[in-house]
Amino acid sequence: QEARAAAGLVHGNIVQIHEVACVEGVHFLAEEYVAGPTLKTWLTVRGPLDARQAVTVLGQVGSALARAAEQGVVHRDIKPENLLVTPGGDVKVADFGLARVLTGPEGMDLTQDGMTLGTPLYMSPEQAEGRAVDARSDLYSLGATVYHLLAGKPPFDGPTPLAVAMAHINQPATPLATLRPDLPAGLCAIIDT
Repeated sequence: QEARAAAGLVHGNIVQIHEVACVEGVHFLAEEYVAGPTLKTWLTVRGPLDARQAVTVLGQVGSALARAAEQGVVHRDIKPENLLVTPGGDVKVADFGLARVLTGPEGMDLTQDGMTLGTPLYMSPEQAEGRAVDARSDLYSLGATVYHLLAGKPPFDGPTPLAVAMAHINQPATPLATLRPDLPAGLCAIIDT
């Protein structure tokens, strides 16, 4: 049901889901093909983004997340691996597999508070604690993602996924300007917030 709700999201910066179905007990999504790398691959091959590229990512992904929020959908797994770059340079949000629908008919919400789903490197504190999430959780994850794309490393690291999740809850990240003094102060302030 949540995949079907995500399939209803139509936006130029969201990978379009064409079909949600089950064949012989196998559930699947058929999605738009994007002939480009993920931002994780981009980072590995080309190195950290510059300020202009980061602002483009923020604007395009932010616009996609705003559309999702308008329709009551929280992605819950924003990370470089789920952001694809088209040959024309647009960024598209992919993989709504962990999406949560905040509004809709009774029974639409298939996951419950108290469940922790997502990727700890980019997870919002409330998500790490298994509390209720909303559009702000995706914005936090977008900030953590762009921090990684600019700094070349995630805002927090640790020996285990739990340690990383706890760092999001209990520690401030190293200020981005410390790692990238070449970036505009305003951009660093946006990401650090």
